[in-house]
Amino acid sequence: MTSWTAVWLADPLDGGTATTIPGENAFKGIVAALVPWALAACVAVIIIGAILWAVGHTTERPGHSSKGKTAILIAVVAAIVVAAAGVLVDWGKGVGDTVSAPASGVTIYR
Repeated sequence: MTSWTAVWLADPLDGGTATTIPGENAFKGIVAALVPWALAACVAVIIIGAILWAVGHTTERPGHSSKGKTAILIAVVAAIVVAAAGVLVDWGKGVGDTVSAPASGVTIYR
């Protein structure tokens, strides 16, 4: 069994302790593997949007030009979010670490 197969077939709740998120290592591995592909897709959309913008401008079709500009803007924002995915996950974990347990006199019903 390869290492990627082990990551995909691993129990998502394995590895959780009082200081770690269950499945954190598997999640980080999956995100790290998908980041280059997502960034390549964003670059492809930027190129397609630029072509659409140029053709729309050249042929005097403002609708095509507008859609090209929109595609470029969305692809740039998506690339920024994808590139910052690791930082966002670490920030969320840090926020979660600051949450405290309920007071000892509180009864929790499940």
